[in-house]
Amino acid sequence: MEIVLRLVSRQRKERTEGLELALANDSSYVNGAQIGVINGAVKSRGAQAGGVNYASGSRGAQIGVINSAVKSRGAQTGVVNYASELSYGAQIGLCNYAIKLRGLQVGLVNITGQDSKGVQIGLLNIITDSPWYTCLIPIAVRTGKRKINL
Repeated sequence: MEIVLRLVSRQRKERTEGLELALANDSSYVNGAQIGVINGAVKSRGAQAGGVNYASGSRGAQIGVINSAVKSRGAQTGVVNYASELSYGAQIGLCNYAIKLRGLQVGLVNITGQDSKGVQIGLLNIITDSPWYTCLIPIAVRTGKRKINL
């Protein structure tokens, strides 16, 4: 296990096992934690905590103001949470977006795509293949092809 402390990472670190602590972190593979204002990783297994967090593949937690992942397996907690392909777990924030949801979204605005299964709890719950008036229901359960509003 290593602990990497630096002010700013000027070049991508190939692999981090342990803790990366800096204003800006950038690694190809992180098995542990990144803590900083800006955190980036191709694959992250563990936690990213900071203002802006990005991972192509995230397994674990992203905690920050803006969290972005192509595939997120775990939790995204922040003001804006974005999964461009898959969110498998929980998104908790003011605005949550996932193309494909397998889990839970809790926020003011929750948006997900057609092929989603899970629960949305919020003021506006938008599923792209549903009629416009269904987004005004505070709890939406998506079971696959049919949507159940509570």
